Amino acid sequence: MNSIFKLNTHKISEIAKDFREKSLIVDHSYQRRSIWSEIDKIRLIETILLGYVVPSLYFWDAETDPETGTTITHIVDGQQRILAITDFINGKFKLSPKSLITKKIKNDFGDLYFSDMPPEVKNKIWNYNLSIVQIDDRVDKQTIVELFARLNLTEFNLNDQERRNSSTSLFHKFATSLSENEAFKTISLFSTNDIRRMRDIEFCCILIILMKKGIIDQSNANISINSAYDEYFDSKSYPDYEDDVITIENALKKVLRFFNEVEDKQAKQFIKRKTQFYTLMSFIFYCMSHDFDVTEKMIKKFDVFTKIYASFKNIESQNLNLTQDESNLYDIMKQYKQSSSEGVNKVKNRMIRFTSLKNYLLEDKKIYTADIAFSLKNKLDSYN
Repeated sequence: MNSIFKLNTHKISEIAKDFREKSLIVDHSYQRRSIWSEIDKIRLIETILLGYVVPSLYFWDAETDPETGTTITHIVDGQQRILAITDFINGKFKLSPKSLITKKIKNDFGDLYFSDMPPEVKNKIWNYNLSIVQIDDRVDKQTIVELFARLNLTEFNLNDQERRNSSTSLFHKFATSLSENEAFKTISLFSTNDIRRMRDIEFCCILIILMKKGIIDQSNANISINSAYDEYFDSKSYPDYEDDVITIENALKKVLRFFNEVEDKQAKQFIKRKTQFYTLMSFIFYCMSHDFDVTEKMIKKFDVFTKIYASFKNIESQNLNLTQDESNLYDIMKQYKQSSSEGVNKVKNRMIRFTSLKNYLLEDKKIYTADIAFSLKNKLDSYN
């Protein structure tokens, strides 16, 4: 073991240079996302300024160019620390005082970027030695993946999607690429922690399954996702891959149109909830399969639908003095609200939400008119 794992140190200046020149890289085929918060980054720099020990980094000499002798080294563990350090050096954040813990560091360096630091402090950072566990090229890729998982068990358990991240399935490639679609960023559907723990990719898996198989029960989403990883493994088993990429990108453009054109802030918040986003995608896939286009009228009706949803109170309808049409719409909204609060991934509740939204946006029955909807909303708002 000693001949394969060697302990040494590298100055930050060496690591930053290798990282900049791409002889030190992150292998995203098995690594989890690097989405440290700014507070995390600032406190790491504070640790370095104090001269305290930073946990060891793990490097693997993955390959050597036989012509030039240049070795490409992978960061097996420690990418977040390296990115935090290089981001600070490159001026991407400053040491915000509210994120610093030590009074002296706060007084001396609060609000400073790296470029603002005195020369002797810059040199202190450049010359800081990071502890390295160096793994040589005799270790194979699979062992590295297992080592990465083992190292991260001490931090927090890898979730199911993080375990799937080393898969070479075409389905995984699709979901990963989809998670970077601009629509998700515009809507802010995923939190920083979602992205860090790859829950954004997992949700994209769910959307692809929705497109391929329709609304299904995903109370245990891992079963259907793992099955899709196996079923759509390569181009031979997934001949519709290119067409599906186009289809789901077009669907997201339609969701984005809803988000951009609704007038009410409540409607935007409605779309930002993953349960409701799934329902809206279900409706859009239905429209696309029936050649229905998204219209201005549809978006305005959706705006009203979300207003009622936000105002809804689970009370006895007779206390609201509703007309028959208002009462019928109230019952529909009550079902929708209940199916959004528990067991949201059960097929029954997904179908209730989809059917309610579809009927509201597409049906021309009297109970779905704006007048009835606004009258119901006003009565809900005025109820004490």
